[in-house]
Amino acid sequence: MKSIVVTGLMFLGVMAAIHYHVFDALSSAYAYGFGVICLGIALFFAFKILGNPIKTKGDGHDKK
Repeated sequence: MKSIVVTGLMFLGVMAAIHYHVFDALSSAYAYGFGVICLGIALFFAFKILGNPIKTKGDGHDKK
């Protein structure tokens, strides 16, 4: 019974978000630009923290 109530509340929440145009703000050009900027920042910090995966050191073969 609890899952039925929670599912109903989720549907009501989505219907309210559609009614109050919440998803319109997420599909605007500003949201797209913000997403691209966040992606660029995440990639920058990933390269700084984890290093460049393309750059190889030496010949790349395992030494035996």
